[in-house]
Amino acid sequence: MHFKLRPYTQGQSFGSTSVRPKFYGVVATNLPFTVTNDKTAITQLIHKTGWSSGTTFNGGVGTTKTLTVEARFDDGTRFENIINNGIGIAVSNLVKASSNDVSAITLSSNIVATLRGNSHKATVITVVGYSVDDCADKTVDQTASDDVSVNPNLTPALGDIDLGALYGLPFPAKSEGETLTVQVRINAGSNTLINLQVGPG
Repeated sequence: MHFKLRPYTQGQSFGSTSVRPKFYGVVATNLPFTVTNDKTAITQLIHKTGWSSGTTFNGGVGTTKTLTVEARFDDGTRFENIINNGIGIAVSNLVKASSNDVSAITLSSNIVATLRGNSHKATVITVVGYSVDDCADKTVDQTASDDVSVNPNLTPALGDIDLGALYGLPFPAKSEGETLTVQVRINAGSNTLINLQVGPG
């Protein structure tokens, strides 16, 4: 049986009690239930973030994106989005996120990804579940984790030029002898671009 108490109230104690449901004048028998202070482990995490296109994270330097992650617990509870879990648990008390290339993408404690730069390879974002009790020394690490590979790809700032593909990696890997077509994007804002010269640096 599942039921929710709204608005959310922080529990004050644990123990056993019972409730007697009433529906349109029909009163049911007492339903006993127990509230415990046992931890509930996260057993599975699933990345559901919608990126710019596919797994491309593009935008200017400093562009942010809040991750969407589903969490599943060992008691059957499921948070479709741990940010909006509905019962007031801070995301920083549920998971921690990291990037394997902080020059391209960084992660905050609130699982906000920030685009820092281009990269020649995909950046791996890892989310790991854990639970935190009121006391810091009672932190319990979990084994649930999930990875997603994201292609960081900058767009040009005003008055700047950006080279490479708009989606995916800017310069995807090529075999020896293959031809690479380089896209050129210029952000002129509301101005009119009159001339462009392209040549070896």
